[in-house]
Amino acid sequence: MEVNISSLLETKGLASFFDNEFVVVDDVQKAGILCQKCAKELEDLNKEEEKQQQNWKSSVPALKEQIYDFRVEFQRLSDEAKKFKVEMESLLGICREAANIASEWQRSKCEEKTLKIAVDSLRTYNKIVEALEEEDGDAALRYVRELLFVSFPEEKQVQQLLDELSSDRVRKYLQDVASRRQDSIAQVRDMLQRRIMQTLEQLGFEKDVLCFHGQAQRWKKIQKMIVQLDELQYYVDKSSITDYSGMSTIEQLGVRWYLIPLCHNIVSRFEYHFLSNRETARIDKPEWASTFLLERWHEMQPVLEEGIQEALDRAREGRDEELEDAVVVFARYLLHLFGRKIARDVASLGSFATNAQLSIDSQEIFFHLIDHSIQLDDSLRKFLQDRLILEPTPSSLEEAHHQNPAFLATWTAAELTRSQDSVQQAITKLVKGDSGAVEEILTTLVAMCERAKALPSLSLRAQFVRLTQIPLLETLRMELLSYLQDDMYQVIEDHLYRCILILNAANHIQKHLEDWKNDIFYLELVPYLAPSFSERPNGAALELDMLSKTIIQDEVEHFSRLHKSFVSHVQRILERQFRENAKTYVAIYHYSSREDQRSWVLRLLSSEDLSPELTSAFSHLRTHFNLLSSVLQDTKVSAEIWRPLAYALDRFFFHDIVLSCGDKEMDLSEMSFHSASSYFINILSLQLLNRVCKDFGILLETFFVFTSKPIVFFPLMHDIDSLLSWLEAKPISSQFFESIDSLETGSVEQRFVDLCQQLELLETDEQVESVRVVLRERYGINSLHPYLLKQVLLCLRTNFG
Repeated sequence: MEVNISSLLETKGLASFFDNEFVVVDDVQKAGILCQKCAKELEDLNKEEEKQQQNWKSSVPALKEQIYDFRVEFQRLSDEAKKFKVEMESLLGICREAANIASEWQRSKCEEKTLKIAVDSLRTYNKIVEALEEEDGDAALRYVRELLFVSFPEEKQVQQLLDELSSDRVRKYLQDVASRRQDSIAQVRDMLQRRIMQTLEQLGFEKDVLCFHGQAQRWKKIQKMIVQLDELQYYVDKSSITDYSGMSTIEQLGVRWYLIPLCHNIVSRFEYHFLSNRETARIDKPEWASTFLLERWHEMQPVLEEGIQEALDRAREGRDEELEDAVVVFARYLLHLFGRKIARDVASLGSFATNAQLSIDSQEIFFHLIDHSIQLDDSLRKFLQDRLILEPTPSSLEEAHHQNPAFLATWTAAELTRSQDSVQQAITKLVKGDSGAVEEILTTLVAMCERAKALPSLSLRAQFVRLTQIPLLETLRMELLSYLQDDMYQVIEDHLYRCILILNAANHIQKHLEDWKNDIFYLELVPYLAPSFSERPNGAALELDMLSKTIIQDEVEHFSRLHKSFVSHVQRILERQFRENAKTYVAIYHYSSREDQRSWVLRLLSSEDLSPELTSAFSHLRTHFNLLSSVLQDTKVSAEIWRPLAYALDRFFFHDIVLSCGDKEMDLSEMSFHSASSYFINILSLQLLNRVCKDFGILLETFFVFTSKPIVFFPLMHDIDSLLSWLEAKPISSQFFESIDSLETGSVEQRFVDLCQQLELLETDEQVESVRVVLRERYGINSLHPYLLKQVLLCLRTNFG
């Protein structure tokens, strides 16, 4: 009996134990036992669930108690944090009060320090005043040294104190003390200079500068005051005074203070005679001023060397300063005076930079001023000689530039205008055949360089070169380039002659520029010839890539291109003239197959000498070559012309004459060499080619003026000549020109036909290359490719064919 208990299990909740499957039980008793077990297990599960619920209920009070304790602890920590925040705010307030107290103390300390500096400086200043009243130079110098290096701090510290001071009153005290410090220096300097001038006046120095001989005691007093003045200036230079308002314009330019009283009489007389409206101040007589200064130089030189320099050297022992030679300083002072006159006179003439239409007289006066300035500079430098090794080179022109910033622009504009006029006049002479015109151009360029060397400052030299020499070279280049164009109304021989003359000039100029680009004068200017050259660049070392970018190098490249342009132009003129003169000769070969030209050909072949049609062409070519060799003394330049001309004439003879024989309307690719013996009867073709080679040989003789082996520069015609010699001398070798000697002989026509047949058999590149090697090594045919040789023979065969 089958019983389905699925519904029973579902009602009891035990279906999960049987995976929703039907259970078939044979015995009802077993099914009942199984149900009982399931019910028991279900009861156990219910008990376990009740037990867990009881345990959870018992733990809830403990959790509530823990949560309460946590809330209490969190509240306590919050109260402590608020208390800590209040304490921190209190501490911050205390710190701010402490900082304010410290700042007030620092300010009071700064004011106290400033007041102490002011008191000490004023005390020292009063000592200086007392020493000045007593005219005690030693005491005054001692107190000045104390004021500069002891009582008063350095300039940076003074500025820092001024920034920190809050009291305007104390700040004003410090500023007044700083001002009084400069005043005290000026007072001590003036006192010493005044005493020196008084003593010199007592000695009669203004009338006789050698008056110190026999006046040893007074002269020692003067020496002592000069040493004191030099020491005072040394203290000022070494101190922290960066802007000393007490210095005059003369002193700011670096003149030593002890020279001012010594040169007082010289300056007064110079200003009276040459910087006023007197007759002696004429702008057209700068030599009067320069003569006056040279006379004073010779008068003062022994005084400075014997009476001043020795005392200064003894006083300067142990100082950490560069010793200045008194003679050099005096020379610089004299050139400063002359520079003032130059600047004043140039300003009265006007500015070339804004008004280039000055009168001839004004221009002459201007350059007269410059010339005498350079002469004075050179004279004093010659006297100084070895003294300038460690000293800056003095220059009146540079002083004139300092006096008048527009002086350099005026000078460079005037120099450029004059030089451009000289160059244009020299070029006019050059194209007329004047042999000295090139030297005039080079002299003008060199003179411009020498003018720049008169300026000792490298930055000023660079400006001078950039504003004069570079534009002058550009003008020269453009003027020469203007003659490159052909003029349809001028005689070609005259144009050629001018071009050769200009080419020779360009070659000489380029050589000089190539020498200049490695000259130390231009190499030193490289850093200053940059776009921003007003200041000395950082670093003294010159890098190689910078040296390669010099302006002189640029000009060398410009003239090199100009040189090449004229070389190509002359070569084209010679080639064009030869082709023009050889037109009739070329026409004979172009129409040699026509019946009406047979008489020309026969007359040509009967001539033993040069073909009459080439007489004019060769005559002009010889004339032009003689002109080249006489004007162009540089064989390299002439080779740049005749070598490409030789190659051009070589192609001309080969393509326009040799390959022009025969019927031009016949398709060369359709012609067969196998039938050459059937219609190559007349030997006139080879005779005509021999005629060409004979005329060509006379052409070679014109090139003997340049080279002993001109045939080297005519490769194609040389191979044609070798071909004819080969056809007339030896029979053709075996197939593909293999090295098998043939004992049979034959006529020239037969050799010609055999050669044509051998060339006809060429098919592969290997065969062509093999024939090319044999032609080159055995028969001396280097330039004619086998196919080109085939074309030559084809033209020969078709002529009179």
